[in-house]
Formats: sequence, C-alpha cells, structure tokens
Amino acid sequence: MLEWRSAMNLLIVDDEYLVVEEVVTVTDWGMLGITEIYSATNAVSAVRILNEKKIDIMICDIEMPQTDGLELSKKAKENFPDLEIVMLTSHAEFIYVRTALRYGCYDYLLKPVMEDDIIKVMKNLVTKIERERHQAQLQEEGIVWNQLKPVWKEKYWEEMLRGLRDDPNRECEEYEEKQWKEEQDRRLIPILFYQYANDKAEEDIKQTRKKVKEDLGTVAGDFLLPVLSQKEFAGLVFISDEWLSSGTERNGIILKDAILQQFKTERLYEKIGICIGEVCTGREVQSMVDKLRQFAWNNVCSRRQILDIINMPKNSEAIGMPDMTLWKEIYYYSPCSPFFS
Repeated sequence: MLEWRSAMNLLIVDDEYLVVEEVVTVTDWGMLGITEIYSATNAVSAVRILNEKKIDIMICDIEMPQTDGLELSKKAKENFPDLEIVMLTSHAEFIYVRTALRYGCYDYLLKPVMEDDIIKVMKNLVTKIERERHQAQLQEEGIVWNQLKPVWKEKYWEEMLRGLRDDPNRECEEYEEKQWKEEQDRRLIPILFYQYANDKAEEDIKQTRKKVKEDLGTVAGDFLLPVLSQKEFAGLVFISDEWLSSGTERNGIILKDAILQQFKTERLYEKIGICIGEVCTGREVQSMVDKLRQFAWNNVCSRRQILDIINMPKNSEAIGMPDMTLWKEIYYYSPCSPFFS
C-alpha cells in the first residue's frame, strides 16, 4: 500500500450521473491518496465546489451542455493555478485533448474508464503533486531559515558560552544540527567585554554593546556579540575564508591588531574591561572565553585597560589565600586580644 504525506480532494465533473458513479467506484481512491471525493453534473456546480472546497484534482468530461469541459478547465486553471485536471474523452473527441493539454491539463482518460488506466494516471499525478509540494515546502523553509539564521547563530553561541549546550530546554538544537560541523572548524578571535562589579550603570553595558557592534563592523565582516550575563558579553570575530587562504596566523594577528587599535581610540571603552583572546577554532572558543574570564578576574587592578591574553603577565594566575593559622595564634595571645588573660 502506498503512503502519502498529505490527503487530497478529488472533484469529478460529468453531465452523465452514471459516468460519475462509474469513476467513483472504479478503484480504491484511498490507496491513491484521495480522501474526499466531490461530484458535479455541470460547470456551475463544479465552479461552486471549487470555490467552497480545497480541490487538488479535477476529472472533467470534455463534452457537456452549456459550458463544456474545455472552457471549464481553462477558467479553473486561471483561478486555481495549482489545480490538476484530467480530462475524460471518447475516441471521437480525441482532437480536443490537445486543446485541453494546451490549457494546462495533466492528462486524459478514455471512456469507459478502466481501473488500470486510472490507477496509472493518478499514481503519476499524485506523485507529481507531492513532489511539488515538498519542493515548495523546502523552498519556504529555506527562506525562513535564511531569514532567521543570523538570530539563531547568535543565540546558539550564547547558549554554548553560557554552558547550556546540554540543557533540555535550549532553543538552538536545530541550528547545531545544521551548522555545528561548519562552525566548529571556523577560526575566530574571542573578546570579553565586562563591567566592573562595583559599577551600577547597567545601561552602560547596553550602550557599549551597541557601540562595539558599530566599531567591529569597520574592521571585521562576520562577528557576533552573544550576551553572557548582565555585566558581560562576548565578541566573536570570525576570520574569513579569503584571509585563511593567505595565511591564518598572520592575518589573524593583523585583524586582532586592528581590533585593538579601534578600541583604544574610543573613550567609551574606558568604562568597561576588555580582554582579547588568541585565534582559536569554534570547538576551542568556550575554553578560550573561560580563560579570558579568569584573566579578567585576576587583573582587577588593570581596569580601564585592554588586556591581551598573549601578553598575560606572569602574576595573572590566581593567587591563593595565605595560611592565616599562625596569625590567628599570634592575635589570640596578643595583649590586644579580648581573649588574652
């Protein structure tokens, strides 16, 4: 048994009621993907049904009184371009078949209608309709995907850098399925922009993000600014394929220097911290951003400066707290201590 992705409606038009019944009962229409069958014995009734119902296929007799099948088919195709039409005819009327095909009819069936003939024609027609629908759906999905891709891309990297990749409620699984193979091998320069803990102006970070978007646009073509928290966001500057083809490391350094120079010339960036990482791949970027966060945390005294992780000072590693046990004992036995007796 054939399986179809969507149900289809059929309209049978013939001025002879017995012919209509013959077509209705000649085969199992359900096996051919037809779920609803409508009938009409004249063009007026057929037009009414076409206007009221969603008809996918019309089987229409050529010779009918008043408005014949050719005229009905021509008008139907003008008003319903997606409607597929199969003409019913006799040998004596075969000359009209060519006219019907010229009007856009799909095929024709000879009277009396034989089951094998109708199955053959309808199988081919239903397959054609399904293929066209599938192509239209893919095209529509492609248009929607292309429109939403930039939004999903930034959202995806935001989830990635916030450690939400395994979250069951994450939103960007579809983007990851389609793009991760491409994204993981792309080379980029990660940047961390962060507001200092004692600064309260939340609007500053929004204003800075807007300004960064403008400034990065002057030195980089493809970049993202995923938000990491209320006080920090990342800059992911992707190195283009053209640059890669002429030397990854050198061009990465040139681009990085251009970014550094751009930020140093703007007083707005004095209000926030900026850490620039090394050129890395998409699969390495989360680790690199974590390093930038640690680097920024260990260099709180370097505020208002642009920190480059390559020039990381030796003392940038986390410094452990001293052992206070000895000082505790000295204080405890000191004459100044309330515990001294």
